[in-house]
Order: sequence, then C-alpha cells, then structure tokens
Amino acid sequence: MDWFTGSQGRKEGAPDGHINPARPETVRTSRVPASAWWRKQGRLQIGRGFLWAPVGVVAGLLGYYGLPEEPHVAVAVVIAGIVALICMLAFAGRANGLAQLTGFVLAGFLWGQVSTFLNPVTILPGSTGKIVISGWVEAIETHTAGRSRLILQVDGMTGVSPDYKPERLRLTAKRADVRNVRIGHFISAQAWAYPPLTPVAPGAWDYGRVQWFEGIGGSARLAEPATVDAERSRDGGVWAAVNELRFTIASRIRQNLPEREAGFAVALITGERAGLDRETREA
Repeated sequence: MDWFTGSQGRKEGAPDGHINPARPETVRTSRVPASAWWRKQGRLQIGRGFLWAPVGVVAGLLGYYGLPEEPHVAVAVVIAGIVALICMLAFAGRANGLAQLTGFVLAGFLWGQVSTFLNPVTILPGSTGKIVISGWVEAIETHTAGRSRLILQVDGMTGVSPDYKPERLRLTAKRADVRNVRIGHFISAQAWAYPPLTPVAPGAWDYGRVQWFEGIGGSARLAEPATVDAERSRDGGVWAAVNELRFTIASRIRQNLPEREAGFAVALITGERAGLDRETREA
C-alpha cells in the first residue's frame, strides 16, 4: 500500500488505512468542465476585442482570396446584412466576443469582395507582336542597369480590340529611349506587349495580382525610342511635380556616385528601389 492510498483511507475514516469499501467514489480525478474553461477564456479576453479585430479581418481576407472562383454578388449582400446585425447587437451590448470576432472575419471577407468589384481591371489576354502603343506617362522609375520603367495610361494599341485594351501598362525601355520623357507626356512607340506575370511555382509570389490591384493590365517592352507629342501632353498635377522632383534627385545622385552606391542612395532618399541590384536586395 502506498502513501496515497493510505492517506485517502485515513481521510475517509478507515482505521486500518484502507479505502472504505462503502465509499468507493472517494478516489477521483478533478477535471474542469469544457464549458467552464471556455467561460474563463472569455472572461480573460474582456477588453481585448480591439486586438482581435485585425486578426479576424485578415482571416476573412485570406478566406476570400483562397476561393477557387469569384463568389456571387448575393454572397456580399448576405454578409453585409449579417455584419450590420452584429454591429447593432454590439452597440446594444448583446454581442459576445465570439459574435464580434465572427463579424470581423465576415467584414474582412466582404472587404476583399468589394475591393475586387471596385477594381474592374482589363487584362491583356495574350502576348502580341510588335505593335504601336500610345498614352500618357503617369510614373517613371530608372534602373541603374541602363533601363527605365514607366507606368502608361493607355490611349491606343494597334491590333488589340478595345474590349481587351488595358487602361494602364507597365513599360520597360532602354534609358536612352525615354531620356526626354517626363510625367504627363503623351508618347507613342513600337513595343511588344504581354499579360501580367504569373507565379513561377504554385503558391509563389503572384506579381500579376499586385499589378491587378494597381490597375495595371499588362506589361510591354519598347522596341524603339519613344516619340513625345507635345500637343497631347498634359499637366500631371501635384503628384507629377513630386515625381519630377524625385526623378531629378535620383538623376543627380546617379551622376555623382558609382552605380551600386547610387541605387542604394536613391532607394533611401526617394523610395525608388528599382535601381537596387539583386545582391543588395537580398542583403
């Protein structure tokens, strides 16, 4: 007989140290009911609902973007109604933490669906041969490798149906071919166009998705120097002035520093990271 058994027997009044056979239920294992555990966890989270808000919203966004196909618009209407109901109950003090977390998740899902609906981007369906592309320059990034990258608001694309013409393209060109191009200029040139890049492996970084949310429906590579039409060029506004200042600063830095150091300095001062080489990016 070990000490535990003997002590239990003495506790129950057995004179010889054995467990009282009339009360076999004296040896028990104390367990906390699951409902009590959940109530305790709920009490611990009182006042922490705000911290769970981003968790729920991100979970809802991941759920939406993980769907194999776009859900029907009726799903958004139903979810919006449920979120509104949870908000009213929360303001009335009748929604517990689980209900509020569910509301955040549904709000994240709804946010993703509405954002997709509000970004009707036309995607170039396939690669083209050498065509003439024209439009207004919205942004310019300069590579230290002798290339520049432009964001073009497309006006025309020869050989491409208007139904498939993207509103914006990302152009890549030799720096010498766009040396005199500035934001707001109307340019035209021969180029090869192709759809946004797809992931190189399942689950890898989807560069095309990033371009889609930026309103960019394809990419192109200029085959000749761009021609500027001064009559159709326009003032780019405040952002054009800011970008022109960034472009001037970057050009001055590149004129006075070696290529690698210039790319790093430009990235720190103007935020333009296109000039960073691969080794510097990884570092």
